Parts: sequence; structure tokens; C-alpha cells
Amino acid sequence: MIYDQVRQQLLPILSGDKSVGVFASGGFDSTTLLYFCLLLIQEQALEKKLRIFMVPRRDDCITHNTMVMEWMNQKFNSDLSITLVGNPDLHHSQQVLSGLKEAQHACDYLLFGDNANPPHLPGGPDNPRSPVEQFVQPFFDFTKKDIVELAYYIGFGEVANMTQTCATSTKIRCRACWQCQERAWAFAANGISDTGTM
Repeated sequence: MIYDQVRQQLLPILSGDKSVGVFASGGFDSTTLLYFCLLLIQEQALEKKLRIFMVPRRDDCITHNTMVMEWMNQKFNSDLSITLVGNPDLHHSQQVLSGLKEAQHACDYLLFGDNANPPHLPGGPDNPRSPVEQFVQPFFDFTKKDIVELAYYIGFGEVANMTQTCATSTKIRCRACWQCQERAWAFAANGISDTGTM
């Protein structure tokens, strides 16, 4: 199950004495990853403070991510804040890379919510596996279907209402772009009603 595999990968990183950052976009995957990290830190009573990095894209992602951080801080009695990195004016495929150049000097490990594309849905993002040990992609071998399953398994159903998925709208999900289609498939495959609108 995804829970056991991801937990096994995250615990040594969170338990060690090295600094850890999370790239959070305000989307479903990175928000679930952040929640899981904070849950493990709480459960294991770890002395670990996470740094949050974000590339401020030209959509409403900062609003969603700010809402996510406020919710997380209240839930876990933490003081997470967002550090903006990278160049939002670049093509989407280059935005995260531009942010990496800034963030990689700030933390020993950087966690990403990259995941596998559904085999039946062509045209998705091409996220390569990083050969660099510093860059950790715990969801890389899993699809969004698995991440939805994980989110609800660890009691984080609120992620559906807080996160932004749509690539074309800042108001309400268009249901036509690739990201909207992937999310709809992931929830339907789990038999879960998606209460989110973005």
C-alpha cells in the first residue's frame, strides 16, 4: 500500500538531523505530502521544522497555498511560512527548475509531490525521476488515484476543498484540462465524491 512505502521513505529523512524543505504548489499532491510529513513529525514527536518553497505561478496558487499553510499551522500548532522561489514568467516546465536553483542551497533535502501519469490519460506532465539524492519524490511511482487513497486513509479529506487543480481557471474547475481530468479519474477510481471546486 502507498501508506507503508511512502512512510518508509519519509521517516529516515524526517528523523535525521538534516534540514528538510517541501515544494508546495497549492495542489492536491504536494499538500497531501506536506500533511503526511507533519503527521509523521507529530506522531513520532520529532524535532523537525520544515521549510516550504513555492514558485508563484500566474494563477491563484498563492491564495490556495496560503490557505493551506494557515490550516496546517492551526492543525499542527506549527509556524509554516512560504518562501517564494523561481521565475513565474518561464514556461511551466522550467518554473520549478528555476526555483530549485534557489532552494537547493537552503535545505539538505527537498521533497516533491511528483507522481506518475495515469496510463489511459495521455498528454500529462513529464516529471523525470531526479538522480540527485537531495531531491526526494516519494509519490513518483504512484498515480493520483493512490494519492487520493492515501489522503483519505490518513484522515485528510479536507485536502479536496483546499487545493487548486485546474490549469485554466482561477475561479472554478473547468473539468476539461488534463489536470481536471486526472483528478476526476482519481476520485472516481476510489469511489469518493470530490467536494472541491478548484
